[in-house]
Amino acid sequence: MKQEKKGRAEIFDFGKSARVAGVGSVKRGLKQAVKKMTVPEEDAFWISPSGKLIPVKRTHIQTIIDFPEAFGSTGDSIKKKYAEHGEPLNFEGKARQKIMEALINEGWIRIRYQRGIDTYSIELDRLNKKNKDYLWAWAQGTAEYKDKKWSGVIITEFKHDYMSRESTVSEIAKEALYNALDTGARKTLIILDSVHQFFEISPVARQRQV
Repeated sequence: MKQEKKGRAEIFDFGKSARVAGVGSVKRGLKQAVKKMTVPEEDAFWISPSGKLIPVKRTHIQTIIDFPEAFGSTGDSIKKKYAEHGEPLNFEGKARQKIMEALINEGWIRIRYQRGIDTYSIELDRLNKKNKDYLWAWAQGTAEYKDKKWSGVIITEFKHDYMSRESTVSEIAKEALYNALDTGARKTLIILDSVHQFFEISPVARQRQV
């Protein structure tokens, strides 16, 4: 993989679909492709509605501030939101909460690892089939790290009164999130060389594909 250039965030793409033979049965080619995935060993990520995995190097809100276009926003709109709440930029208060809640309600997924309790906290709008696919692909890659394979996972759905469910990385990688109704195309992880491919998309196309 090409080295990341200064001032850019690396982005991985979950967005390509692959046909599967039904729940609990994944074609050999898809499984082999997933096993070759390299999910960065980071403690935090954003996943866009179209399946782009963004490693978070500092904090989730700082990533949004540094790369607003990747989140369908602008630097000015973020500054305005902080000003509305009388808070300095990057302050972990009301503005941060409103910005991130809005993104999650738009379909973004927030992942963060809590080292003290060896658990991933995942916040999303709803645990629909598409988001199950994204989390399955993320777990497949994360489970390759021996110290994270049995880490806990707490998934919170905003659309269902913040209902939470508990699992582990290994269980999600083994399709624990799926049920008999989850059939059809499954999203798998496609790795882009760098964020430059994302930012080369035209502004109109980027708005549709974040």
